[in-house]
Amino acid sequence: MRYSFVAALVLSTLSLSANASTSKHIIGTNLGYGGVSYDAPASEESGDMFLGEVYYRYMPTQNFGIEAGFKGAFDGIGSTLLSPISEVTDTSFSGPRLSGYASYPLGAGFELYGKAGMTLYTLEYTYKVNGQSRNIEHTSVGGEAAAGLGWSYKHFGLNAEYVYSKNSDFDSGGVMFGAQLRF
Repeated sequence: MRYSFVAALVLSTLSLSANASTSKHIIGTNLGYGGVSYDAPASEESGDMFLGEVYYRYMPTQNFGIEAGFKGAFDGIGSTLLSPISEVTDTSFSGPRLSGYASYPLGAGFELYGKAGMTLYTLEYTYKVNGQSRNIEHTSVGGEAAAGLGWSYKHFGLNAEYVYSKNSDFDSGGVMFGAQLRF
C-alpha cells in the first residue's frame, strides 16, 4: 500500500511537470508620450500627445502571436499650452488595431519584440477660423509598427516600446511603457 502511494505521488508529480506550460492569453495596457503630424484645412499641424492602449494577445506558439487592441491619444502638455494661440485645438485620435507579434528571448525573463499590423484610427480636432469653431473628424485605415524590450516573471510582465503609426490622415510616433498579465 505504501509503495503504491509513493508511486502514485511520483507519477502525478512527473505528469504535472510534463503538462506545465505558459498561458497563451495575455492582456495588457501601455501608456506613453509622443508626437503627431497631420494636415489641417489651412496648414500642416504637429504637436505632442499622451498615448494609451489596452490589448489582448493570443500566443499560439512561444514566440509568435496575434494582438488586438484599442489605442487612444489626446493633446500633450505642449499642445495644451499652445492651444490658446493656435487655430487647431483638442486634437485626438483613437481606434482599433490588429497586429502580428514576434519575440526573441534574451534570457532571465527578458525579450526583444516587434509587432506590425493594421489600424482603423479616427483623427479628431477643432479648427478655429474667423471666430468660428468647426469639429473635424477623419477615419482611415493605416499601419502601425512597434519594437520594444519586455520582461516577464510567471504571470506578470513589463515592457517599453517605440511605436509608429501612419495612415492617410496623420502619422504618430512615441514611447510607451506598459504592464501585462498572462491568464
